[in-house]
Amino acid sequence: MGGCYTVTSGGTPATCTPILPPYKPTLVSPPDGARLSESTDLTLAWNSSARATEYAAELWGRPTGEWRRSGRQPGTNWRVGRLAIGEYGWHVEAYNAAGLSGWTGAWSLTIVPNAPTNLRGTPASRSQINLSWDPPGGEKDGYKVYYSYPSNTVTVTTSACLPFVQVSSGDGEDWWPALARAANGTLVIVWQRADVLWQSVSSDEGATWSSATRVTPVGLHPALLAARDGRLWLVYDYNNDVWYRTSTDYGATWSDEVRVTTDAAQDHEPTITQTADGALWLVWASTRVPDGGTVWFKRSTNNGATWSADTPIPMSPDWRTHPTIAQAPDGRIWVAWFQWYDFQYSVSVDDGMSWSPPPPLWELVALILGSVWAATGSCGSPGNRCTWPAATGVDA
Repeated sequence: MGGCYTVTSGGTPATCTPILPPYKPTLVSPPDGARLSESTDLTLAWNSSARATEYAAELWGRPTGEWRRSGRQPGTNWRVGRLAIGEYGWHVEAYNAAGLSGWTGAWSLTIVPNAPTNLRGTPASRSQINLSWDPPGGEKDGYKVYYSYPSNTVTVTTSACLPFVQVSSGDGEDWWPALARAANGTLVIVWQRADVLWQSVSSDEGATWSSATRVTPVGLHPALLAARDGRLWLVYDYNNDVWYRTSTDYGATWSDEVRVTTDAAQDHEPTITQTADGALWLVWASTRVPDGGTVWFKRSTNNGATWSADTPIPMSPDWRTHPTIAQAPDGRIWVAWFQWYDFQYSVSVDDGMSWSPPPPLWELVALILGSVWAATGSCGSPGNRCTWPAATGVDA
């Protein structure tokens, strides 16, 4: 739309000066795609545009669904202040008496957590280094730790995120990967595609991978173990039972499969570990108890020639999946699993003869640098953000 200023002389219109809408402004800062820390006191800025008398800016963002508008103003910047962590977009429009310029194209920005400070590394033993840092304040769910280490052939530095390396390809859905390092240093990955297990190997620290080869004609939920005698163990489930195969040539070939469980209920999602005394421990989830799921285990002290009886870890029946097992340096056996929206665990100090009661609160267990660590916190209703204190080392 347009208009004019009318100039009169003695009551008679003399001239009409047209009024045209303003041009769109150009955005200046922060630059498109900027990544800013959550402590940033954000100001959006743009250049003035011809014929503009006022401007308005809009900002919107995820995951909160936030939307803000500056209101009309003559200036070319808008102080927004601090924003929550997430992704945002913004644009600007110019005004004058004749109309609007229309919105500029949108620019994006991302608010990221503040970085921790005062990084420290303290040797604890010949096999353990304790890493610590000062928390940055603000909103955070956890930390990622990057490090460098020497190998026989290459030096890998992860001061920044390494690029992802695609291991598998094709039209099928590849998921549930399991990874182990064989005795000769070869990396072996086994994954599930439909109801079949496939594998790929790497001899250059994961830089390149072999073409996928089929390991089993049918199989679900694989897990791998590199045993101390050099054998690779592959455990998986199908037809409601747990099975395993072994390899003595670093994954080049695999033995015939052996069935480990035969119960009529559904035994699934197995995992395996080897303890300091050489015993093999097999853990899996099962529906053997009515009205819910439980976690079961068995062990072998003769490299799988024979196995102990199937034994449940004492717990009330409920929906439990994704069990895992680790041994702490003091010899205790830790078994953890996923229960609804919780992570829970149980501990045995007598080779599985008895187990501690699963904790009642939300807890998280991890095996870090040869020690078992646990954190306990409150999450309120499922789906809410959890709050966690610092993790506590339960084994030094």
